Amino acid sequence: MGGGKGGDDSAKEAAQAQIQGLQMQIAQADKAFEYGQEQYQPYQQAGLTALDQYRALIGLGGQEQQQAAIGQLAQSPFYQAQLRQAENSLLQNASATGGLRTGNTQTALSAIAPELLNQQYLQQVGLLGGMQEQGLNVTTNLANLKAGNAAAAGQAMAQQGAALGQSILAQQAARQQSSSGMIGGAISGAVAGQSIFPGPIGAIGGGVLGALGGK
Repeated sequence: MGGGKGGDDSAKEAAQAQIQGLQMQIAQADKAFEYGQEQYQPYQQAGLTALDQYRALIGLGGQEQQQAAIGQLAQSPFYQAQLRQAENSLLQNASATGGLRTGNTQTALSAIAPELLNQQYLQQVGLLGGMQEQGLNVTTNLANLKAGNAAAAGQAMAQQGAALGQSILAQQAARQQSSSGMIGGAISGAVAGQSIFPGPIGAIGGGVLGALGGK
C-alpha cells in the first residue's frame, strides 16, 4: 500500500536535492568571478590610466595634450635629477681640462637637455605602452572569466530544468501506478466479494476494499 504516494514524494525529494546542489554550484561560480574581478581590478585600472597618458604623449589627444604631457615629463623629478647630474658631469670635466668657458662646452651643455628629454620621452612611451597592453590582457582575461561563468551557470540552469522535468515525469508515473493499483484492486475485490456474497452488494463491497488495498 502507498507505493504510488511514496514514489511521488521520493521523486520530489530527489529533484529538490539536485536543484539545490546546482544552485550552490551557480553561487560558487559567481563568487569565483567576483573574486577574480576584484583581484584584476587594480591592473585593469592601471592599464586604463596608462592608455590615457599614452594617447596624450604620442599626440592622439591633440597638440595641446601632447605639449602638456611632454611638459610634465620635463618637470618630473626623475628627469630633473638626470639633467642636473649630466650637466654637473660635463662642467666638471670641462673644468678639469681647462675648457670650462669654451664654445664647445657651451654647445655640449645646451644639447644635454633636449637629448635627455628625447630619451626620457621614448622610455615613457614604451613604459606606458606596456602598461596599457597589460590592462588589455587583464580585460581579456576578465571577459573570458565572465564567459566561462555564464556558460557554467547556463549549464547548471539547464540541468535544473532537466531535473525538474524528470521529477514531474516520475511523479506522473507514480500517480499512474497508484491509479492502476486501485483499479486492479477494485476489480479483484469485486470478483472476490461476489464469490463470497453473491449479488451486487458483495461485488460493491469487495470492490471498495480491493481499491483501498491497491493504493
